[in-house]
Amino acid sequence: MIDALKTYVADLGVDDVFYLSKMIDAVQKVAGVVDVLIEEVTMDGVTYTRKIDEVPAGYFKLSPPHTITYVVS
Repeated sequence: MIDALKTYVADLGVDDVFYLSKMIDAVQKVAGVVDVLIEEVTMDGVTYTRKIDEVPAGYFKLSPPHTITYVVS
């Protein structure tokens, strides 16, 4: 799953928008994934529901069992 997320972010161009629905699509392509539930998406204290217009460079970190954190590098 983390590899699918990394690929999604890596494929974003410099001026692309980070769409939560496209991220969900990427995760659902992983074998064994049946459903994806995003409980909260925040960056710098701002909550997002559909898209993030400016995503800084970084990477995903999995904190088992259900938390994925995007770490700005």
